Amino acid sequence: MDYAETSNKGKGDFIRQYDNNYLELGFTIAPSSEKVPLPMCLVRAKILSNDTMKPSKLTRHFHSPHSNLVGKPLAYFKRLLSETENERTEMLKMN
Repeated sequence: MDYAETSNKGKGDFIRQYDNNYLELGFTIAPSSEKVPLPMCLVRAKILSNDTMKPSKLTRHFHSPHSNLVGKPLAYFKRLLSETENERTEMLKMN
Protein backbone atom coordinates (compact mmCIF):
# COMPACT_ATOMS: atom_id res chain seq x y z
CA MET A 1 0.00 0.00 0.00
CA ASP A 2 1.25 3.48 -0.84
CA TYR A 3 1.45 6.20 1.77
CA ALA A 4 2.04 9.90 1.30
CA GLU A 5 3.91 11.44 4.18
CA THR A 6 2.86 14.77 5.67
CA SER A 7 5.17 17.27 7.37
CA ASN A 8 4.91 15.97 10.98
CA LYS A 9 6.21 12.64 12.22
CA GLY A 10 3.52 11.68 14.78
CA LYS A 11 0.54 9.36 14.72
CA GLY A 12 -1.91 10.07 11.94
CA ASP A 13 0.71 11.57 9.67
CA PHE A 14 0.11 9.14 6.85
CA ILE A 15 -2.50 9.79 4.26
CA ARG A 16 -3.72 6.57 2.74
CA GLN A 17 -3.91 6.65 -1.01
CA TYR A 18 -6.70 5.23 -3.13
CA ASP A 19 -5.90 2.01 -4.99
CA ASN A 20 -7.85 1.17 -8.16
CA ASN A 21 -8.34 -2.36 -6.79
CA TYR A 22 -10.77 -0.90 -4.23
CA LEU A 23 -13.33 -0.66 -7.03
CA GLU A 24 -13.73 -4.44 -6.71
CA LEU A 25 -15.08 -3.74 -3.21
CA GLY A 26 -17.44 -1.04 -4.44
CA PHE A 27 -15.31 1.97 -3.49
CA THR A 28 -14.10 4.93 -5.48
CA ILE A 29 -12.43 8.15 -4.43
CA ALA A 30 -14.86 10.81 -3.22
CA PRO A 31 -15.21 13.88 -5.42
CA SER A 32 -13.07 16.85 -4.38
CA SER A 33 -10.91 14.82 -1.99
CA GLU A 34 -7.63 14.82 -3.92
CA LYS A 35 -5.40 16.18 -1.11
CA VAL A 36 -6.70 13.72 1.45
CA PRO A 37 -8.39 10.97 -0.56
CA LEU A 38 -11.59 9.66 0.99
CA PRO A 39 -13.20 6.38 -0.02
CA MET A 40 -16.80 6.58 -1.19
CA CYS A 41 -19.06 3.55 -1.17
CA LEU A 42 -20.70 3.38 -4.59
CA VAL A 43 -23.68 1.42 -3.29
CA ARG A 44 -24.74 3.96 -0.65
CA ALA A 45 -22.77 7.01 -1.85
CA LYS A 46 -21.39 7.18 1.70
CA ILE A 47 -18.04 8.90 2.19
CA LEU A 48 -15.79 7.33 4.81
CA SER A 49 -12.69 8.68 6.55
CA ASN A 50 -9.20 8.33 5.12
CA ASP A 51 -8.33 5.96 7.96
CA THR A 52 -10.86 3.45 6.64
CA MET A 53 -8.96 3.22 3.35
CA LYS A 54 -7.31 0.03 4.56
CA PRO A 55 -8.15 -3.08 2.56
CA SER A 56 -9.33 -4.90 5.69
CA LYS A 57 -11.72 -2.09 6.70
CA LEU A 58 -13.09 -1.67 3.17
CA THR A 59 -13.57 -5.42 2.92
CA ARG A 60 -15.41 -5.47 6.24
CA HIS A 61 -17.67 -2.64 5.12
CA PHE A 62 -18.36 -4.40 1.84
CA HIS A 63 -19.11 -7.80 3.38
CA SER A 64 -21.27 -6.50 6.24
CA PRO A 65 -23.99 -4.30 4.76
CA HIS A 66 -23.49 -5.41 1.15
CA SER A 67 -23.14 -9.18 1.51
CA ASN A 68 -25.62 -9.60 -1.35
CA LEU A 69 -23.07 -8.01 -3.70
CA VAL A 70 -20.16 -10.32 -2.84
CA GLY A 71 -19.10 -12.10 -6.00
CA LYS A 72 -20.40 -9.43 -8.39
CA PRO A 73 -18.07 -8.91 -11.35
CA LEU A 74 -15.89 -5.82 -11.64
CA ALA A 75 -18.06 -4.69 -14.57
CA TYR A 76 -20.96 -4.21 -12.12
CA PHE A 77 -18.95 -1.74 -10.02
CA LYS A 78 -17.59 0.01 -13.11
CA ARG A 79 -21.20 0.57 -14.20
CA LEU A 80 -22.07 1.96 -10.73
CA LEU A 81 -19.06 4.27 -10.96
CA SER A 82 -20.11 5.47 -14.39
CA GLU A 83 -23.67 6.10 -13.21
CA THR A 84 -22.39 8.00 -10.17
CA GLU A 85 -20.12 10.17 -12.32
CA ASN A 86 -22.96 10.87 -14.76
CA GLU A 87 -25.28 11.91 -11.92
CA ARG A 88 -22.61 14.21 -10.53
CA THR A 89 -22.06 15.79 -13.95
CA GLU A 90 -25.79 16.38 -14.36
CA MET A 91 -25.98 17.98 -10.90
CA LEU A 92 -23.08 20.30 -11.73
CA LYS A 93 -24.79 21.33 -14.97
CA MET A 94 -27.90 22.31 -13.02
CA ASN A 95 -25.94 24.70 -10.80
